[in-house]
Amino acid sequence: MATEARRLAAQVRFVHLAFLRNPAAAIFTLVFPLGLLLVLTTLLGDGTIARNGFTYDRSTYHVVAMAVFGVISACYTNVAMTVTLARERGVLKRLRGTPLPIGTAVAARVVHATIVALVLVTITFGYGVLIDALAVPGPGEVAAISGAVVLSAACFSALGLAVSTVVPDAAAAPPLVNGLMFPLLLVSGVFVPVGDDAPGWVSAVAGVFPIQPAFDATLSAAVGPPVSPVDLVVLLAWTAVGAIVAVRRFRWEPAA
Repeated sequence: MATEARRLAAQVRFVHLAFLRNPAAAIFTLVFPLGLLLVLTTLLGDGTIARNGFTYDRSTYHVVAMAVFGVISACYTNVAMTVTLARERGVLKRLRGTPLPIGTAVAARVVHATIVALVLVTITFGYGVLIDALAVPGPGEVAAISGAVVLSAACFSALGLAVSTVVPDAAAAPPLVNGLMFPLLLVSGVFVPVGDDAPGWVSAVAGVFPIQPAFDATLSAAVGPPVSPVDLVVLLAWTAVGAIVAVRRFRWEPAA
């Protein structure tokens, strides 16, 4: 067990170094959500919005929305892009020929993405406390927020791995990866606030996919009301779907 833990830690370090050596990916994953948060809270932070029968300050809404976007960037976009790029460069093929267990190699990417997501959420929520959009969370709130973030991270990491299996090459990765996610970011209310006054079909459609449940679960954990079990079930279901697709279709070598 100790040996496996050391292997995992070493591989997480390797993934982290590779992440830092790709400035474009690092900047998009770390800087873009925080920059967008600054713009949204500065320009659109006044007023309130009703969502799921609960009223939130718009600044609070945007802080949590960008925290969730940070999780998606770190776990879905980053994982899908970096796995595709590593496959195209032959890194995965060479890695498969080493004694490192395949499960450890994949788990390291998920663990690293989850750590980056937690760091982003911490910075985002810290900014929220600084501008009085959020109160300093107590131990219970921290546990609830962490649980929602870790579950969301697992879900979007699994989906990132799954999507990487259908990306034909590195050039096709950005349009495919982002094209699948950005429409859902819009209808789920992450970029543009979607409240109870929106058409019912918008919430119904968005609720089937994982972004809105991740957002609502994190928003509830941070501010209230209690987290809906339905949101957790949807996230778990998409985690299972992503994991099954990733296991069955994962490719270690570029397409011929």
